[in-house]
Amino acid sequence: KKACMTRHNKSVLLLIIFNSLFELSLGYLSAPYNVPRKNSRLSMNVVRRNKPGKIVVKKDSDRVKAEILLDPPKLITFEAEGTLMQLSTPMGLQLREALLKANRYTVRLPGPTAFENEYLSVFNNAMEEEPIYGFKDEEPSFNWWYNVIQLSLKKTLLNYGIPPEEVLEPIFEELFDEFYFETCTGLESWELRPDVLETLDRLADWRDETGANLGVISNSDERLSTILDNLDILDHFDFVFTSREMGSELPSTAMFDEAIKRCGILPSEAWHCGNNLERSVMASKEAGWKPVFINKPPYKKGPQIVNCMSISKLLPALRLPPIPGPIRSTRRRGQFVEEYE
Repeated sequence: KKACMTRHNKSVLLLIIFNSLFELSLGYLSAPYNVPRKNSRLSMNVVRRNKPGKIVVKKDSDRVKAEILLDPPKLITFEAEGTLMQLSTPMGLQLREALLKANRYTVRLPGPTAFENEYLSVFNNAMEEEPIYGFKDEEPSFNWWYNVIQLSLKKTLLNYGIPPEEVLEPIFEELFDEFYFETCTGLESWELRPDVLETLDRLADWRDETGANLGVISNSDERLSTILDNLDILDHFDFVFTSREMGSELPSTAMFDEAIKRCGILPSEAWHCGNNLERSVMASKEAGWKPVFINKPPYKKGPQIVNCMSISKLLPALRLPPIPGPIRSTRRRGQFVEEYE
């Protein structure tokens, strides 16, 4: 009987130890990570490898939690479209409106979808034939866009039996100048993504305190700085690299390499935030950077150190307080979004 009690006590003790180790190995991942619930547990291998940062294990009520503390970066860069800003009006609607306006609203035109489809087709073909907005052919980006917009409008009109020589050709020069220099660089075309301005304000303060750098790395033409200025965020960045000005486009690592050279830091000390897995996450990882994936769940698997729906989730990763209250957004045509003061 005494031997049975001893074996029973040993079994209970081993069970308690096993449960403790099991809860430790499956500790919930807390901030700064924002990951799907099904992937929110840490394996014991992650704890052993201690990647990608320091892991602090602490007990919260009845559960043991493991919190990853990332080493703060010396440089954070952002992709522009889809991460910092987005189209406020679909391109098809903008083109149709520009053509109507140039014709003094005296013509009947097909719907915006027709213009959108032709524009995307012409744009993608031009990017394949003359990449980087005509850089490799030494063509000015103005001429590259001139051909893209003219051809997409012409093909749309022909598809619906509307003669371009009557509706498009007499007014296209005036139409394109205004569209290229004003419409496509202003608030008619672009708006900030939710919570970007508040987050950049805090990141700018963090940069001033730590001596870090903030930048933009994007597949865009040289008008990007003008767009960021019109959106009132250009002053938040130390540099803006565009594919047209640098002569290289993502997923090439050339712009990443130039950025760390400019800042005089190691690749491992830089983070890049983007909304495209191949163009942003994989490319920055290949350059030796730490990628941050800005996207909606379910998140695609990749080498990213942080998954988040918006750049405001970077703040906990940098041990900065989150933005309080509801997220400020804008009103998009065809999509009603509440604002708050």
